[in-house]
Amino acid sequence: MRILRTIGFSIVHGFGNLLNLQGRDTRRVFWPYAFVALILMCVLMFSLMAAMFSAGLAPSYPAVRWQNVVALALAISVPYLTMCFILFAASVRRLHDSGKSMRSAVIVLGSLATALVTMPLLSLLVLLAPSAALPTTLGAVLFVIFLASGLVWTLGSFWLFYLLLRRGTPGKNQYGPAPKKGQA
Repeated sequence: MRILRTIGFSIVHGFGNLLNLQGRDTRRVFWPYAFVALILMCVLMFSLMAAMFSAGLAPSYPAVRWQNVVALALAISVPYLTMCFILFAASVRRLHDSGKSMRSAVIVLGSLATALVTMPLLSLLVLLAPSAALPTTLGAVLFVIFLASGLVWTLGSFWLFYLLLRRGTPGKNQYGPAPKKGQA
């Protein structure tokens, strides 16, 4: 019963503080909320992709249309961006608990945004290059940007995950007093 109360509190606390970048959250408050946000992202992504496939908008060979590729990229990007928005403030508060600033989360989210913008552009370039004779230099530049942002995002995600798993600093730190025992 206590576990359900803690999970319920963390979900209400997380969604109630979507825009609050101040204070600290314990691991016990953050992780149930993050798990629910991940489930919501998966449901949203699978719903969008199922709707695309049932409407015939999914890319299929041999006749791949650029509109289908853009629709698929949006179907994948929208849930990820939604999850990033939902988890951003909670991640910042969790980082504050271990004495870290929000910069750790911003680096990962910035590289993710770059990857989400370059992925549809690169896909379009690959699909349209044979017929439209687009410059290959542009394709190479987009590929390098996409690869670099993906690498930064992957390494940064592991680092952020490690920081979110760390135990918080006991007592008061520069981001405020330790979370109350009743919260956790």
